[in-house]
Amino acid sequence: MIPPEDPIVAVSRARRTAIVCDGSECPFTDMLDSLGEETDDASEAVAAICQLPDGRWCAIDLTMFGGEAIH
Repeated sequence: MIPPEDPIVAVSRARRTAIVCDGSECPFTDMLDSLGEETDDASEAVAAICQLPDGRWCAIDLTMFGGEAIH
């Protein structure tokens, strides 16, 4: 079970996914730009929505995640 506090540990804008603390990847269902408008451009997105493996929905502040590369 995923703990309720801060389950998202990383995001991949390129793959449009959030990685949760148990290693699961959850695809973004929506992305929003700084005006609150839906966008398909990951570079413009400042927020994203995804559904966690346990069925809960999560809003993600993408500005909280840096641009570090993962190899």
